[in-house]
Amino acid sequence: KLSKLKRAVASKKSLEEKLEVLRNSYEGETCYILNCGPSLNEMAPNVIREHLKDKLVFAVKQAYNKFADISDFHFFNCANLPSLKKNGYFQEHYKYDDKTIAIASSNYNMGTRWSAFQKQDLFFKVPIRTEINNEFVVKTKDFDKYLMSDHAERPCGPGIMYETVIYMALHLGVKKIVALGWDLSYNDPKSYKEYKHFYGGTDKLVNRGDILPWEITATREASEELFKWLKNKGVELELVSNQSTLYEEIPRVKL
Repeated sequence: KLSKLKRAVASKKSLEEKLEVLRNSYEGETCYILNCGPSLNEMAPNVIREHLKDKLVFAVKQAYNKFADISDFHFFNCANLPSLKKNGYFQEHYKYDDKTIAIASSNYNMGTRWSAFQKQDLFFKVPIRTEINNEFVVKTKDFDKYLMSDHAERPCGPGIMYETVIYMALHLGVKKIVALGWDLSYNDPKSYKEYKHFYGGTDKLVNRGDILPWEITATREASEELFKWLKNKGVELELVSNQSTLYEEIPRVKL
């Protein structure tokens, strides 16, 4: 199914046409999101693979490198990219086969902030933070405005989950979203070095991501509205994490 969808997406020129190909292509299914929080290490990789091998799986950023074999969609942006050098030159940050659809996003034009060799199937431009009059979607909570079925314009989250990942799950028509490794910190980190990932530090990554002083708290607080908004649309949100600081009423489940 993924190979067929990937070919159909490749045959379209505009982002809107590509989105139309994907619309409701997984109607009624459950989407499992593998995010980059430390709780992704709470379960053995082989256990996660066994549970999700025949499921719809989204991988976010470096979670793809850990679970490429079961990832159907991969989401990355221009922050915290793996550094892949060969003979002194950058190659792809992420490599794909015909069974993964790669969804890229950036505050800059495509390819500006990553290797020229990097491939992607869809590209979303995200507004630059200084040009949106502080209208981050975690602050406005105007989630309806950015449904991909209406238009391709993306909000500035901040954060890839609020910009592309959750919206793509909705666009595919899923009825349940189960996120692994969507944790956040209990306190706002003072720098990127204090923000925890399942893979450790970011010192060796390309374009290390910065964190706004209020970002983690606002993202955590917005998860309550996000959860209720999804529920009103008939979509359940669940978390597989003993560390997540998201809205306490979001069900914590096991695979």
